[in-house]
Amino acid sequence: MTVKAFAVRVVVALAILAAGWVWGASGKAAVDQARRATEAQLHYARARAGILDGRLTLVGNEYANAAALFAQAQTELETLQRMLREVGRAELGGQIEIVLSHVRRARDAAAAGNANAWTAADAALQALKGIVLPE
Repeated sequence: MTVKAFAVRVVVALAILAAGWVWGASGKAAVDQARRATEAQLHYARARAGILDGRLTLVGNEYANAAALFAQAQTELETLQRMLREVGRAELGGQIEIVLSHVRRARDAAAAGNANAWTAADAALQALKGIVLPE
């Protein structure tokens, strides 16, 4: 085999490898975007559920349990906010900050045994309703 024939085979093999890589990576961006959107919706739903559960727990005067539920909701919202900012959706991250401030107030009020936790949780739910996540 001559050097020229060997070089042609190497170039053809590299071209086939490159084409395979491009073909395999072509759908990856769409899959990653769909995965991120689904994860964002999951964190949103968990946060909302935590706030609702915390508010329901307040009805039974279980302030410590409500504070723990609000803390879980806070964690979910912080994760959601970080995810949104990583993909360049800072305006949604700012809206999440408003919800977070209400959840923190609800958590602190519940931890102190203060009935104002209900009002703060309700404000968090109202602010959360106004957030539309990307699909």
